[in-house]
Amino acid sequence: IESTLAARESHELAKLRARVEDEKLWATRVTTLIKKLLEFSPDHADKFKAGGFKMSGTLEELTNLEIHSSALDMFIKEPIVIRMLAELDIDPEDNAHLSDIFDPDNGGTISLRDLVDG
Repeated sequence: IESTLAARESHELAKLRARVEDEKLWATRVTTLIKKLLEFSPDHADKFKAGGFKMSGTLEELTNLEIHSSALDMFIKEPIVIRMLAELDIDPEDNAHLSDIFDPDNGGTISLRDLVDG
């Protein structure tokens, strides 16, 4: 029984390691999360929905965007967001605390750079 449990644990760790090291999975999930977050951000939603913001824009422009913590709190309740975070191995128990985690100084905003670097 112990060897079966050890083999299962080893298999689960190997699957986790493969997901963490999968750059394509990470890139597609993070891109989806950024797009959804911009849709929820009052400061960026209109520009994003009107096509005024392109994900292919400059990296500097993208990483310097700031999002209100309240937008992150609403965003985190969306089923697609919950699924994307789970696929990135973010513990669902942490979802409700992400705005606190990414805004440790309680300034009320989170930079996309901090969110991606997380």
